[in-house]
Order: sequence, then structure tokens, then C-alpha cells
Amino acid sequence: MSNGQATYKIRQVIDLTGASEFLLRAWEDRYSAFTPLRTKTGRRLYTESEILKARAIMALTSRGLRVGDVAQLG
Repeated sequence: MSNGQATYKIRQVIDLTGASEFLLRAWEDRYSAFTPLRTKTGRRLYTESEILKARAIMALTSRGLRVGDVAQLG
């Protein structure tokens, strides 16, 4: 499922980034900022790079940038 990468459940991502579940799902659905892996039951699993990206989006949007402008940045 994760090819040996560490993965994190959405609750862990919330704790690690400060982003709410609503924000994470909106960034995924509206802006395609993430493509989390899915378990057999459909639960999201985020990679370390997605956590770093979520932290970056949080930091940039807190400085006034729009999510739509930064969501697709690497």
C-alpha cells in the first residue's frame, strides 16, 4: 500500500500541521493539493511529503497568499 514509506492518518496530519480536517479535505478536493493513499476501507493515508506541503500551505496562506495560488507548487 505505501511502498515502504511512512504514512499518517488524517488525525495525525491534523496534529502535525495544525490544519483542520475540513481544510485538508478542501485542499484535496478543490485544489488537488494532495493525493493521499487509501486503505481498503477508503481512509486517507498521507505521506511525509504531503505533511510538509500542508505545513507550507498553512504558512503561505497565513501570510496572505491564496490556497489556489500555492496548492500546485512542489
